[in-house]
Amino acid sequence: MKDTKLTKTIQHILLIFTLSICLSAFSQHKIGFTYDTAGNQTKQHFIVTKLASQQAAVAQATTAEKPEAPIVQQHLDYYPNPVENQLSLNWSKSTGTHIVSLQIFTVGYKLIKTITPAKTQQQTTLQFNNYAQGIYLVKALFSNGSYQTFKIIKK
Repeated sequence: MKDTKLTKTIQHILLIFTLSICLSAFSQHKIGFTYDTAGNQTKQHFIVTKLASQQAAVAQATTAEKPEAPIVQQHLDYYPNPVENQLSLNWSKSTGTHIVSLQIFTVGYKLIKTITPAKTQQQTTLQFNNYAQGIYLVKALFSNGSYQTFKIIKK
């Protein structure tokens, strides 16, 4: 008697497991992209299409989330582009924020270098003379949590 009860319990667990796998197979996953006016990809996001019951749960969870702080566009100038040896960067502190770090990435998003300027600093130069010819990304992270990324071409 105990064996049949144990067997039925195992069968119920397997049935529930199989049903949950089947239901998750109906979900679809997509990758979406956002582009700026020049046609450059600015954002990549993962889109999950769920069943109606799952969408209701996601809608309830989404409304409970804390809204994001507005992103303030910072004023940042960089030159020359294309660059041969060094890239000059100038930024203003008119918004009350400062640059926390500058990061240089390859076009494949491999981090090459991170620079941390002083809070009072409003300009710096990035050395590109040791880098191979190609396209690089520079990301400026600001103290208010916003960031600005721009493409640099190395001659």
